[in-house]
Amino acid sequence: LHQLADKRCKNFNTCADEANTMSNVNKQLLQLFNVGQGQLQAGLCDDARETTAKVVDLMYVPMIQGTQRYAYKVQNLSGGEKEKAEGAVFAAAVLPRVFAEDEAAAQTIYDSMKVGASATDHKKVKKAFESVYSALGIKCSDVGGLMD
Repeated sequence: LHQLADKRCKNFNTCADEANTMSNVNKQLLQLFNVGQGQLQAGLCDDARETTAKVVDLMYVPMIQGTQRYAYKVQNLSGGEKEKAEGAVFAAAVLPRVFAEDEAAAQTIYDSMKVGASATDHKKVKKAFESVYSALGIKCSDVGGLMD
């Protein structure tokens, strides 16, 4: 996921550096890893569990970005089997978490991204994800907006 986050930051304008080589997600994760290490060393296990939960939340960001990017490619750039397959895989990785928060949002994403989908609607996929950002513990600014 580390490399994927750094790769997608360029597409979603979420890089932490001017050279566009490190994603804001990875920067946040590294900070959380350091905080968590300190918490564990100090015996603050409850605090470390909360930090771990924040890490897990952020780890979904690159998969959401990947799903949205391939939804866009399939719908607007005549994406072929490769793009459809990549989109389906990214969606499959995040759908259980979305489903746990909002079954209708998960269904919307699934209907557009599943293998063999009759149509892909990037805007519906994007809106469905946005509707659960808060419940997923992420912000719109974490995901950013597709730039290409």
